[in-house]
Amino acid sequence: MCHNQLLYRQEIDQRVREKCDEYEAAKKTQQKFIESLQASLEAECRSKAEVIRTKKKLESDIQELESALDHASRVNICWSTVSQKLAAMCSAY
Repeated sequence: MCHNQLLYRQEIDQRVREKCDEYEAAKKTQQKFIESLQASLEAECRSKAEVIRTKKKLESDIQELESALDHASRVNICWSTVSQKLAAMCSAY
């Protein structure tokens, strides 16, 4: 009986070691996965920040272009009025 108990105990110890090894392997795999997810998240955050900066820059550029267009339109109206007045003056002579 004692020999059987010893063999049984050795078998149990072996199973425990195997389960511990499986646990450690799974833990390492999960840690690598978490690190990969963290790296992906950080990259996504950097990309999002860059997109936000680009969006703000483009919005600023649009405002500047709209302002320049408004100014050009006012100048065009002014020159159109002057041109019409000059044409009227020339036709009067």
